[in-house]
Amino acid sequence: MLIQHPRLAPVVGGWIFDMWGHRNPSETYAAVCERVEQRLNDTTLPIAMIALCDGDPVGTASLVPHDLKTRLDLFPWLAAVYVDESRRNLGIGSMLVQSIEELAKDLGIDKLYLFTPDKCSFYRRQGWSFFEETEYLGERKTIMTKDITP
Repeated sequence: MLIQHPRLAPVVGGWIFDMWGHRNPSETYAAVCERVEQRLNDTTLPIAMIALCDGDPVGTASLVPHDLKTRLDLFPWLAAVYVDESRRNLGIGSMLVQSIEELAKDLGIDKLYLFTPDKCSFYRRQGWSFFEETEYLGERKTIMTKDITP
């Protein structure tokens, strides 16, 4: 969990801002870093995970109460799944998703949501299902869900 490595929160903030910040023109690096700092938890949402390889940060994922302002009725969300480009296709993203799913189970959560504009096949391979299509910040998104009850 990121709470065990708080000095890496700015790295995670940078990844999130660089990857998705352009989709919201009012977004700032400082605001993203502030949200990441709020994820330095281990038993209450929001919670961020970090993947390390030989001590170096290589990826992140979060469990957050809400990830789409237009769907506050859905709770909670897998969010901000990111793997450094040099470490992609090595199973790190899948490991991060599974870690969030296990964390959610440990917290008594039985269903998760996520949204993606373009990674549906990645999540389908991990057992996620289509929930609905929506538009958010001028872009089509697919909301997916997964029942994680034991």
